[in-house]
Amino acid sequence: MKYLIFVLIGCLSAGSGLCVSRSGSEPEWNTFKVTWGPNPLIAGTDSYVLTAYFVDPRTICTSGRDEARLKLEGSGTGLWLQNGSDPIRDSVPIPLHENTINTTRWVLGSCFPSMGVHYWYDNRLDKECDEIFPVFLLYNKGKLTGFGWGLAGKYEYTKRTEPVPYGAVSKFMRIVPTCLEKYFEDIGGFTAMHLYFNTAPWNLLC
Repeated sequence: MKYLIFVLIGCLSAGSGLCVSRSGSEPEWNTFKVTWGPNPLIAGTDSYVLTAYFVDPRTICTSGRDEARLKLEGSGTGLWLQNGSDPIRDSVPIPLHENTINTTRWVLGSCFPSMGVHYWYDNRLDKECDEIFPVFLLYNKGKLTGFGWGLAGKYEYTKRTEPVPYGAVSKFMRIVPTCLEKYFEDIGGFTAMHLYFNTAPWNLLC
């Protein structure tokens, strides 16, 4: 059986994960190799692993944080996405403010009420669909207020994810790669998971 595992790490040194099994109709791991690191095999189980940190991995993997620092800094100090097998070497910090994102390869998407302004990595019309980065960023009033996993395939094993109908894609992307519609049909759908840094995402307006 194959699985997709989400790992979110922050606080003192704790993490939480979500695991859903994969159907045979979805793409093999090597279709993601350009964008999300090597094939992670966990205890012999064929798995897909996406990892985000809310504390700098260099801190988590060395000294950690004591209770005093946790109380001072809160649950997290930022967002780092792991893009390879080494959590320190391969983790990429995400801009906390929208006015600094133009120095990166994140591309402006659409704003959706209750979510915020979407950004997609290196998005363009001629993007190959097996190279699409499986993460989007969410900004509101110029600040990073969340992010999400954008996954190829239809996962219906947990209520924590949601299916994305193809008609909704343009509501999140200003630039829709030309390959995307056929890709959607070939793999049976897309799935998204949103993670917010505030307690009332319905107040995130465009």
